[in-house]
Amino acid sequence: MRSRASVSRNWPPSNRRLLKSSQMVESFVRELAQLIVKHPEYVVVERHNIADKFDEIVIYTHKEDAGKLIGKEGRMINALKTVISGCKAKDGISYRVNVRSAGEDE
Repeated sequence: MRSRASVSRNWPPSNRRLLKSSQMVESFVRELAQLIVKHPEYVVVERHNIADKFDEIVIYTHKEDAGKLIGKEGRMINALKTVISGCKAKDGISYRVNVRSAGEDE
């Protein structure tokens, strides 16, 4: 069992911990997208800080794979957004997810 001193020493969470959570979300999105698409070598995930406690995650993928990431009626991307929204409870950061296709020569 933790002592009170160790709990209070770790509270409130530092910015370093928040950065790690954001990087974890970015890594999760990248790994999941690479599992879904036909051309995983073209998957690039970027995270942009839009405002305090609000980040945008952009998934760049091969033009043939954009539809696979979005899914029928947006079900695949909505499921991904649901999983990511659970991270808000942990780190307090809201995420917006966008899928953009990049051509082979880009």
